[in-house]
Amino acid sequence: MHPALLEGIRVLDLTTFLSGPIATRTLVQLGAEVVKVEPPSGDPTRAGFGMRPGQPFLPFWWQLHRGRRSAALDLKNAAGCEALRAL
Repeated sequence: MHPALLEGIRVLDLTTFLSGPIATRTLVQLGAEVVKVEPPSGDPTRAGFGMRPGQPFLPFWWQLHRGRRSAALDLKNAAGCEALRAL
């Protein structure tokens, strides 16, 4: 695979758990700019693996989400939805 096939394409990643992040990781590897969008409380995957507030992330989480930019947006309010549209 050529790593720059998707260069110049931005993908908004609103997925959680395994299948979505694995799929968007493939897009990162193909050169897409992937922006991980999660709620202000953080991705539920972090807590789903026994993480406690303030505890460093597990290597698994870093591996799964590497190469992405990130944004914490509250999509339950208009400002958060507008920020998502702007991305």
